[in-house]
Amino acid sequence: MIGGLFIYNHKGEVLISRVYRDDIGRNAVDAFRVNVIHARQQVRSPVTNIARTSFFHVKRSNIWLAAVTKQNVNAAMVFEFLYKIEENIKNNFVLIYELLDEILDFGYPQNSETGALKTFITQQGIKSQVRKRREQGPERIAATCRTSAWVHQAWLLRAQSVKGTSPLDRLTS
Repeated sequence: MIGGLFIYNHKGEVLISRVYRDDIGRNAVDAFRVNVIHARQQVRSPVTNIARTSFFHVKRSNIWLAAVTKQNVNAAMVFEFLYKIEENIKNNFVLIYELLDEILDFGYPQNSETGALKTFITQQGIKSQVRKRREQGPERIAATCRTSAWVHQAWLLRAQSVKGTSPLDRLTS
């Protein structure tokens, strides 16, 4: 699987890096920078192999996204992941804007302490939203079904047919 994920700017400076497996060293960051970003000739292939390490990379505007692995992975899956990461970064720019609003006020630096900024940022994780939807699922379905006329009639017909087949009902009728 993916051993590391690196995000570079157009100059080759690392913006974000995360190494997930021990087989990927910190030198992979520099190898990609030298052989792809600062290469004398433009690298056209989206997959570059350097010292038995595969770099799957995508360039968008001035940002490079690179997934690094030493294993044989499904290239389509890795590229789908890279494009989804790009989409998620775009979708979460609201959080970055919230941070900038708290740090700067009319261009004057105000508060850059991490602890203080955590109290101002109201971003909730995706997991909590998913959990909330799962918990509300049965209630939503029940509320929807109660208001539907055809569901109510179907329940009445089913109740009547079951009621007529009861041995106790046969004796009393």
